[in-house]
Amino acid sequence: MRTTYRWCTICGGTLHATNDWPSNCMPEYNYARSDLPAPAIITDSLPGGVNGLYHHAERAKTDSKSEYRRWTRQNGCIEVGNERPDARKREEVDIGRDVVESAVNETLHQKGILSDCDARSANLVI
Repeated sequence: MRTTYRWCTICGGTLHATNDWPSNCMPEYNYARSDLPAPAIITDSLPGGVNGLYHHAERAKTDSKSEYRRWTRQNGCIEVGNERPDARKREEVDIGRDVVESAVNETLHQKGILSDCDARSANLVI
């Protein structure tokens, strides 16, 4: 049978692969890791103390996260915060000042309000 050795990144030596590793060659313990031998589980129900979510489009309350998300999709809404931030960026459009000013003046005229440009052209003091 062939003998296998492994390189130790802690002490820099070679160790017998079949033997137990010496305690000084063990990697440092990760204290943030749980002692439980199971992965983290995300439940569908809301954690303690939360009395449900109110869905404004459905006008109903629910205790289930999946039902809340289903209602959100059914009503044509999106849940903000789950997508990548770069996916929400919009293309910048350069609109000239004169286009914006004429749109504002047109809206003011439709409402019967005298705009600053009209007052300046008529030499009125506002």
